[in-house]
Amino acid sequence: MIRWARPPGSSRKDGVPADGYPRRAAPTDPGFPQRDYSWRHDWGGDGGAGTSIGVPALLTTTGDGREEWISCGQALQHVLLLAAAHGVSAAFHTQALELDLLREFLRRELCSGEHPQMIMRLGVTFDGTSAVRRPLADLVR
Repeated sequence: MIRWARPPGSSRKDGVPADGYPRRAAPTDPGFPQRDYSWRHDWGGDGGAGTSIGVPALLTTTGDGREEWISCGQALQHVLLLAAAHGVSAAFHTQALELDLLREFLRRELCSGEHPQMIMRLGVTFDGTSAVRRPLADLVR
């Protein structure tokens, strides 16, 4: 993630620009930290009116097979379309679900025995800047 954060004045065409994330992550209650792109350096913006912490959201299923994964994907599609229709953006926090022990801990302690499938933060941004995208030719050969 640190390599994905672009230093100020960088000529790189990909990654997150230094003014695209806060220098200091805003505290939340309960604690649900944002991605820390400024870790080990003092880059990032000052935050303020252009950012909001958003609201954490968790999608779960009663089972953990292909049918449940498809149903969860359909539910995620509905959530994202409804959010977009109201100007709400999503940031995905799936790293915790990629570790079997942590995923099982979340299932038991947070999800009442259901299987966590997607963790995201839904919120509104006000800065109006667009994300940098690589040219299609750089990705498809």
